[in-house]
Amino acid sequence: MEESMKHLHKIPNNNNMIQYLRSKHNNELDETDNLMLGYTKTIQKFTPRRQAVTKMKIAQLIMQQELKMKLTEAVNRVLPHHQYKGIGVII
Repeated sequence: MEESMKHLHKIPNNNNMIQYLRSKHNNELDETDNLMLGYTKTIQKFTPRRQAVTKMKIAQLIMQQELKMKLTEAVNRVLPHHQYKGIGVII
């Protein structure tokens, strides 16, 4: 198994994601939920290897955005907008 793919077993499979999205908010799905469900149907058509790579890339993208959000929050706590107008970080 490739080194970069060893952690893929931790990524939820498509069926778990669909089940989660359907149960969210008493079956009231928002635009993002519906978009993700559409992607799920497409990903399910891929070969198992391509599915694994796609899920890994999605997980990496989400992780990067979460880290950027945490950085932004930390910088904005140190440099609040009301004291340093225009210096707050938005990434």
